[in-house]
This record gives sequence, C-alpha cells and structure tokens, in this order.
Amino acid sequence: MDRLSLYLGVPVNDRYAWRSECRGPCLARRVGRYLHYGPDNMREWVARQPINSGRAHWTART
Repeated sequence: MDRLSLYLGVPVNDRYAWRSECRGPCLARRVGRYLHYGPDNMREWVARQPINSGRAHWTART
C-alpha cells in the first residue's frame, strides 16, 4: 500500500477503479504503472467527502 491508500483507508485497486469510473479524485496522471495525484486536488476531494462517524469507509463522490 502506498501513503495515499493508507491515509484514505482503501486498497490501491479501489483508487484505480475510482479513477476509471470517475467516482473519486479523477485528476490523476499516470506515470508508468502508477497514478500521481496533485496534493491540492486530493485535499480538496477529501474535504468534500461526507464525515462518517462510524468505521472509516470512503464512498467516492465527486
């Protein structure tokens, strides 16, 4: 797992699926096998997500 997946609490594959379905942070650049997100874009996307008072679970919404 990479740092972003650890921070979000989701597997890397979920992030790739979110991007391909444009359900999560869509502004990513593919560099080789990896997706690179701009820090400002990620902060903005995380800030728009609803707060879940229970167990951490991210529902990708744009």
